[in-house]
Amino acid sequence: MIALSKNQQNKGIGKILINQLEFIYKNKFKKIIVGTQSNNIQSIKFYKKVGFKKIREFEVLHKHF
Repeated sequence: MIALSKNQQNKGIGKILINQLEFIYKNKFKKIIVGTQSNNIQSIKFYKKVGFKKIREFEVLHKHF
């Protein structure tokens, strides 16, 4: 999971983190798959901006005890 505090967003830090992950794992994996909630528009825009594309969407239900 990658998360940045509000005051650290929109500074290119997230893109740097993604680029580092891609560099570290480029020879180990064919794909990097990310996930976020469908209503998290900011995350979806970010992932698209750094080159990810939507491949599927599904609903996850959580049971709280």
